[in-house]
Amino acid sequence: MRRTLALLALVVAASACHPDRNAFVETPEEAIALARGGWRSTDEKRQRVTDVYGEASTSRFEPYTAVKRDGVWLVRGTIPESYRGEALETEVREQDGTVSIRVVRIE
Repeated sequence: MRRTLALLALVVAASACHPDRNAFVETPEEAIALARGGWRSTDEKRQRVTDVYGEASTSRFEPYTAVKRDGVWLVRGTIPESYRGEALETEVREQDGTVSIRVVRIE
C-alpha cells in the first residue's frame, strides 16, 4: 500500500537553522546529525502548538535515512505502516549545512 505525504499548508513549520560552520556535509550521518540539531533547536523555540519536534516524537521514527540529490540531503524517518499523523521532513544543504524543516501529514 502506498503512503501519501501531504504538506500541512497551515502548519508548515519551515525553519532555517544556520549552523556555525562553513563545511560540506559529506555523509548521511552528518546530515542526520544536523537535522536532529535543527529539530532540538526548533523544539526549544516553538510555542507548544505541536509536539512533532520533541525527542519523544522524533525517536519513534528511527532509523532515519538521508539521501542526497542536487546538493541537498533529504532526511526522513521510518514511518510505521499504520501511522497517521505528523512527521518531519528535513533538508540539509550539502554546501553549508543549512537545515530546513517541514511538517508533513501522513495519511
